[in-house]
This record gives sequence, structure tokens and C-alpha cells, in this order.
Amino acid sequence: MSYFSMPLKGLQAAANRAINALAALVQRLAAPNTLPIAEPIQLDFTVNVLRPDDLFVATLGFANLRLIKGNLTALPRLVALREAPSYIVLYLPPQSLGEQDAKRLAKPSLLVYQLKPESLPLEYTLERLLEACGQAHLIVSAGLAAPHGHAARRDRIHLEVEEGIFTAVEAPYRLVLSPIAEAAFTEIALPQPDRATGRTPVWHMHLARTAARAVWSPDLAAPQGEAGKQRAAIARQTADQRSVPPGVENPTLNVEVLTLSALGATFDLTFAPSNAARLGLSAAGWSTHGAQGRTTAQIGGERGYLLPFGHMAVLVQGTQRRFTAQGAALVAGRYIAVQQPELTFNRRDLPFKTIRIVTPYTPDLADPRDHEAARLADQGERAFWIKLPAEGDLADYHFQLEAVDHADRTIRFSAPLVFVAEALTDPASGALTGIKRVIEAYNNAAQPLALHAQPVAFAPSRAEGDTTLYTHTLTLGAAFALETPYFQPTMLSASVTLPALSAFGVADSEPQRLVWEASYSTQPDPDQFGNSGEVFARLAAPYPIRFAPNQLGGIATLAMAVEGISRRYGAVGNLKNIRDGLFLPAQLLENAAILGNVPIKALISTIAADQALNAAAIPVLAANTHSARYRWHVERDHLRETGFFMPAEKGNFHLALDSGDAYRVRAALEDFRLLTPDNLLTLAFKRVAAAERAGVAYRADIHLEYAQLRGVLMLLQPALSALIPEGFSRFSRQAYTADSLVVDYTQALPSLLLGLSRTHALPLRAALRLPMDGAPLSLSVTVGTPTGGDYSHTEMDTDGVRSAEAAAAFSAPMAFELGEAVATSSGYGSVHLSYGRGAPAQFFGVVRGYGMLSALGIVRLSTTFTLPMGYYAAASKPLGAATLRLNPMLAFFERGVRLPLHRALSSTYPSDEDWSAYAAAFADDDATTEA
Repeated sequence: MSYFSMPLKGLQAAANRAINALAALVQRLAAPNTLPIAEPIQLDFTVNVLRPDDLFVATLGFANLRLIKGNLTALPRLVALREAPSYIVLYLPPQSLGEQDAKRLAKPSLLVYQLKPESLPLEYTLERLLEACGQAHLIVSAGLAAPHGHAARRDRIHLEVEEGIFTAVEAPYRLVLSPIAEAAFTEIALPQPDRATGRTPVWHMHLARTAARAVWSPDLAAPQGEAGKQRAAIARQTADQRSVPPGVENPTLNVEVLTLSALGATFDLTFAPSNAARLGLSAAGWSTHGAQGRTTAQIGGERGYLLPFGHMAVLVQGTQRRFTAQGAALVAGRYIAVQQPELTFNRRDLPFKTIRIVTPYTPDLADPRDHEAARLADQGERAFWIKLPAEGDLADYHFQLEAVDHADRTIRFSAPLVFVAEALTDPASGALTGIKRVIEAYNNAAQPLALHAQPVAFAPSRAEGDTTLYTHTLTLGAAFALETPYFQPTMLSASVTLPALSAFGVADSEPQRLVWEASYSTQPDPDQFGNSGEVFARLAAPYPIRFAPNQLGGIATLAMAVEGISRRYGAVGNLKNIRDGLFLPAQLLENAAILGNVPIKALISTIAADQALNAAAIPVLAANTHSARYRWHVERDHLRETGFFMPAEKGNFHLALDSGDAYRVRAALEDFRLLTPDNLLTLAFKRVAAAERAGVAYRADIHLEYAQLRGVLMLLQPALSALIPEGFSRFSRQAYTADSLVVDYTQALPSLLLGLSRTHALPLRAALRLPMDGAPLSLSVTVGTPTGGDYSHTEMDTDGVRSAEAAAAFSAPMAFELGEAVATSSGYGSVHLSYGRGAPAQFFGVVRGYGMLSALGIVRLSTTFTLPMGYYAAASKPLGAATLRLNPMLAFFERGVRLPLHRALSSTYPSDEDWSAYAAAFADDDATTEA
């Protein structure tokens, strides 16, 4: 029961005096004195109220009402003064406090009720007054206005806003709320003790779930920190009609909970308009939570976008009550919440069709206002790198992303991003120059993102894997766009490995930098590729490729410079021609050679583009497979003289390479001849083919059509034809090393009569070496062995005879019977010739003769003749010396005579006359006698 309702006049007066005394004490602590009220509401009188049971404390004001005193039979009552609306105003104690602002109390909150005419006259008791307020219409403000007792004079001058009396609740601290007109508080007229305990709950009144506007904040004139900026922005957006277009109503706050009590307000407020103007730091939303006058969390969000992709996100910043060493305190923090996780793209300069941000929100971030390195392009808080606080330098926060490429393959990676405020992308604000600067600064600072060799399809495919490359890193940037958010992602470069070349083992492990082919990436028509060769990317620098000789069957060396990647042909060189639909093999294989050092470009002067393309002479590149086919049908008029290599008319060259789980190579040369210097020897091959497959032994097929000797060697042609018949393919050994193909042939020669000597089963060994390292082709022929006495060895290459060596020995015994006399004689000799390119030739030999005449064994005459001769580099001419020794013997007596002779030719190359003079010189009688 209220103390206003006592029937006895004396007791009522005493109670009033006690209540007024207590209310005055409370008023001095919490509420200011009544100030002049602006029209249209003007208070006629006020009264302070205190209800001890539930601690209800308030100052009640009455407008257009007067109090009629009661008597013993009637209670006091309120009646209207004039024909006008009547009001009851509840001035409640402060409902919030500024915990971080020197623990200041909020200003009083007001509840203003317009009474219904039928409720008058009204009994002057607290129960009836509160009951009438519960049935009355709540007076609110729909625009910016300073509630009675809130605005200082400087605020009023600054904002040109007058004070007014309307429902205004300051909760949270420094933000005044006014509910919408349809709102109503549920009120407790009488204390309600708990039946079990007998305790009375603290007085409270609850605003049903509704909406409200922030109609006032002292921060409108002088914001206090980041929270003050948020409060000012909320007030402008919800109550200032100048912040929205004409004819558009301001958005409102969502009131989930707003309970007023003697201990302060409990509140749960959110602001998340869909059409709010882009103002301040709370354009995306704001929320605050509090209990019993203390704020537990206050969070504001600024709408923006994540650069370079453009996902919508909110920068959430505010305070939250946490336990610290000093106790429970409000701690400031900020994080990013992703509002639009997935975006779809239709751009040629991006290898992804969709990009999804897996990270829903970040941990607490570093404040860019405190770190200059986080800010981008001098845009302050409107564009900054999202970084985590760390000791020393800040650490980038990496968002987890999933992208879908053109092959519908999911690619996972992480990336640091930049937050760009929505205000920076508002064309109405004239800030697009700023976003262009941000894009430029981001591209200059963009770092490669690790993809860890994931396969990525960089362009739409025609066949599986034809645009897929193993990607190690991806550098993404941004490009200016003509619609919100005025930027879109683009690929600046990529670091890739060409899978097909790696399968052959000819590409090193270092990835290559890839950029877009402009004719593809800038093609506006989605039905057109952009160039005839379907080139979609190019290498930042040409990449030289050289196949090892043992990977091409030992027949050819294949070297090419990869300049780009074609969907149609794979790795290609000479991009200009490929883009135009032209393919010239001689240009692609600029450094390719067959048979060691025969350049292919010297054999083929030109091949029509359509013929080459139809012949599938361009390699095809796929994700796990590489295939290349090279085939040239050589016409005579396409050939150039190459010295020792001469393809026959209609000659062919085939090369096929395939890779998958294991590579295989097939190579063949058909219808060609090898010519030794001076055309002394011609080897005509019908086919030289080789094949290799991973895990399978090397296999070669050599088919020699014929071998032809010319010049001084023509006398040996019958023997050569007998040894190597036409269509010969039975070689002793066919093998290749890492740098050459070697073919060996060994055969025993038939018995030959050489002068007075006959040879028996001399071995013949011929070896043809086809080098793959650019060295000249070489042919070596060896007849016999040094231990056999007779042998010859010759090595030739494309420049002529490289070395030669020969040795021969012979003998001729004879015997004559002349009656009682017997004559015997014998002769033998040996010669050795050696020659090496760059070294002087040497020749030396010796001839010995022996004879004896015996008669009856009593008289004997023996002779010994020795003729050594040679060619020595030091003298540059032949030299010779001869010795004739005679030994006559009669019975038991013998006398010896030695005749030495020395002569030299007059020139290095003697004529027949010189040789005759040289030989006759040994007949001179310049002799000495030996005892």
C-alpha cells in the first residue's frame, strides 16, 4: 500500500513530510532541481517519491494538472487545469554509469505519459498514478533532441537543438534512447513479495521487445574516443533526418531488452540497418549489452570489403568486460567478421571461378592507428592491412581460403588481406581516387601466396588437363572496376612447374614465373579465346629445354625455348607465330640437332604452317601426360649441303615422346648418307631407329643399305662388299652412352697376299660414333692387332682424318744348289706409320738381307745388309743409313769388312729421281776394312 493512500489526514501529512525528506536526500544525490521546461509541455508541480519496500525512487512531474485535496471520505485527486492534454513525467535516477570515465553517473532518465481524458479525475495515490501511466500514451522523440536536463548551453549552440520533455533513457552511458511511439513499459504498481521467502524484488519496469532511436548524445558535439564516435554515429543515423535521403525514414535500434530499475538499466541493443547511410564507424552495425547500469560489451561495426577479392566484411571494434589483474574491467578490442563468405567471378585474368573465405572472423587485431606500417596508401583507418599484435613488428593475419578453378578443382591456400572501409568506395563521397591509390599500393606490395604445387586449371579446358599446371605460388592483385566495391581480383603472376617436362626429367625443379597472355586475358567476348593458337599464358622469361641424348634414342638432341602455354599445343616457343596460328619447326627447334651436330634448321628451310599443324608437330601438354610428335618429310629443294650428312630425297625424321606414369621415346632417321672427307667412304643407311621406355632396356635398329669406297680405296671395294653386304643390319654392338650412340662391327678378314707375305684371319673392327654433345661424328677402322705384327687403325671425323697408324712385317727365304756349292739367302723387313691431327707424322722401317755361299764346306762367303730409314719431324726430311758386312772364311781363317753408308734426301717430298739418287748413293766405294 502506498503512503499516499492513508485515509487519516494527519497521518498522511506526516507521511508526506517523511517521504519528502527522504526524496530530497535522494534528489540531492541523483537528480537535479527542476529546470524550466520548453513548450509544449510545462510542469505545474513535482513531487519526490520513495517506496522503501522495493526501492522505487522517482520524481513525479505533472503538466496541466492540479491537485484537489482529499477529506475523510475522499482521497486527493488530480484534475485537468484546462482543455488540453495532461501529462505525468517520471524522472528516474541514473540508469547507467561511465565506468571508464571517472565513474560518473548518467543524467536522469525520463518517462513521459499523456493521460487519457477518461482517466481524470485521478486518485492521487502511487498505485493509481502508475496504473494510469501504464494505460497512457508514451511521448517520444523521432528526431535529434536534447532531453530536459541533458544539454549544456554549448551543446545547444553547437547543434541548434532545444531541450524538450519526452521519454528518454540514458542507457548505455552517454547515449539517450527514445522508444518508438508504439512502445510501452510494463510497470509494477505494488511491491510483490515472494511467497516462499517473503522478500520483495527490487522495483523494475520492462520495455517490451520493440525499437528505439538514439536521439541524443553529448558526443555529438565532442566525441570521446572510438566509443564516442560510435555513439555519435548511431544518434545521427537513427534520429537525424539529414543523414538519409528525403522521404526516407531513419532506421531504428532493435531493443531486445531494456529494463529500468533502482539498481540501473539492463539492456541488449543492436543496430544493423540494411539501408543506412554510410556514416562514421558504425555504418555496418552496432550492439551493446549491460546489466544493472554497467556495460558488459559495446561493439560497433564498420562495413567494408576485403581487398583484393571484394568479400563484404565488418570491422568490429568496441569494449568487453573481462577479468584482469585489477578485476573486471572493460577491455577494448577489434576484429573482422566476414559477412559474405563466397564470391563468384567471371574473369579471364583470374584462374578461379569462385573464392570462399573459410575464416568467419579473426582474433583480436592490432589497431592501425597505432602502427603506420599497417596503413595502406595514407588512407588512415579506411584502408589497412589486417595484422595481429606481436612483439616488435606486427604479424600478418592469414585468412583461410578455398577456390574453385576452371576444372572444378578445389584449391586451398591462405592469404593476408586488406580491409577497405565502405566509405572509401562510395562514389558520392568522391573517394574513388583514394581506392585507386589503395589498389596501386596493394599491387606494389603483393606477396606470392604458397599453393604447394597444387594443380590449377588456369583457363577453361577442351580436354582434361590441357590448361592445368602445378602451381607453387600465386601472386594476386587487384584491378579497378566500374561497380562496387570498385576493385576485383586479378592474377599478377604464378610460379609453376610444367608437368610434362618434369615427367621426362628434362626440366629442373625450379618453378617458372608465369603471367597472362594479354590477347587471352583481355578478350571481352566469352566465346572467343583471343588468339588462334589458344595461348593463355606466357613465361616471364623464355625457359630453355634440352632433352638428354639418351632420352631421344641417341639419334637427336632436342632443344627448345618455352615461351608460353597453349591450350591446344601445350608448351610452345615463338609466341608471335603461335598466336597467329603459325608454326615453323625450324624456329621452334632453333638449337635441335640430329646425329650429333647436324642442325635441323639447316635441313629444312621452310614448312607451310597448315602442313606443320596438321602433322601434329607441336607438343601437347596435360596435367600428367606429355606427348610430342615430330615428323618431317624432306623434299630435295628444302635441303642444304651439310658436309658429311645428306638425307636422300624423300628422307624422313621421326621423333615421338610420351610421358605418363613412365616416359617412352621412339626416334628414327630414314634414307640418309654419311660421307667421309673427299668422299672416300659413303655409308648409306636405310633406317636408324631407337626406342627407350622407362624400366625397359634400350633397343636400337641399324639398317645399313650399302657401303661405298672411292678413289685410291676402290681396290678394296670387293672386300668391303663381302664384309658388309647390301641391306646389312648385323652389327656386333649397338649402344648409347649419356653423350653418344656407338655402333660396332667386328669381322675376320680372309687370307690376303701382301707382296711376299700372306696374312691369315686378320680381325677387322669398325666403330661409328654419333655424338650427342655437339662433337663431330667419328669413324674408326682397325685391321689386325699390334701383337699380330700387321695392323692398321684409322680414325676420321667430319673434318678429315683425325689419326692413323699402320704396321707391317714381311720375309722371303731362298735356297740354291750349284753342284758342290750351295747358296742361301733370306730377307725380311717391317714398317710403321703414325699420324695425328696437330702432330707431325712419323715413319720408320728396316730391311735386312742375309746371304751365304759355301763350297765343300771349306770356303764360305757370308754377307749381311741392313737398311734402316725413317721420317723424323725434327729434320723435316727422310734419312737413311746402310751397312754392308762381308765375312770371307778360308779353312779356319776369317776376315771381316764393314762398309757404312749415310745419305739423306734433298727434300721432304722426293721425286722418283731423288729416290734413285738416294738408292744409288749406297753403291759408293767409300768403305773401311775391319780386322
